Amino acid sequence: MSFTRRQLLQNSAAVTAVTGLGLSSCSEKPAVTTPSQTDISGLLQDAVDVMLNAYPETASSAGLDKGEYASLKSKLTDRSIAGQNKIKADVSAMSAKLNSAESANLSPDDALNLAVTRAIFGTAVEGFDIPYGDMAMLHSNWSYRPSPYAVAQNTGAFVEIPSFLESSHALETGDDAQSYLARMSLYAGQLNGESERVRRDGEAGVILPDFLMAKTLGQLKGAPAQD
Repeated sequence: MSFTRRQLLQNSAAVTAVTGLGLSSCSEKPAVTTPSQTDISGLLQDAVDVMLNAYPETASSAGLDKGEYASLKSKLTDRSIAGQNKIKADVSAMSAKLNSAESANLSPDDALNLAVTRAIFGTAVEGFDIPYGDMAMLHSNWSYRPSPYAVAQNTGAFVEIPSFLESSHALETGDDAQSYLARMSLYAGQLNGESERVRRDGEAGVILPDFLMAKTLGQLKGAPAQD
């Protein structure tokens, strides 16, 4: 399986899949580590763990919600103010670890993996420094892009989670069904968390323009009537 740097940077889920499955980002052949080369597999695995635990939906979309990550199939991202602050702290700490890693003795494949992962986490840190809206760099299901608004016509749990559950949550066993119900319960908490952030952002003057507000409210009012 082969990925280009551009593809990796465009979709952080690809980084999750590549590093989580032990594949190289630029070659189908696994890199061979010699005694003179630094092994950073543990560091990259830590980065994967941060991403998947912060955004459990990504684990399902990437087919990784099994084995050691099976518990993530019953979880959703914490979209509350406190939850986002926790993710920000974890991402910032991971970014610092990546930046402090010695890269001089890495194999070419590992050097590329480290550089791409550093860039993704570094961009995420910059996004979290913006005190409003959503930072979507590490989440493949979160509207695929950062947004200045926590909720808009194309951003927010009310848009993303129903589609995610339909397309990415496999329902093959009884445990899968129980996980689905657990996520449905957490979905309500996501909506409450985003409402909390919308109020906070509104108090800071970050409010949808009229035409987007009308469209978003129309979608919210019509959502309960949909099958």
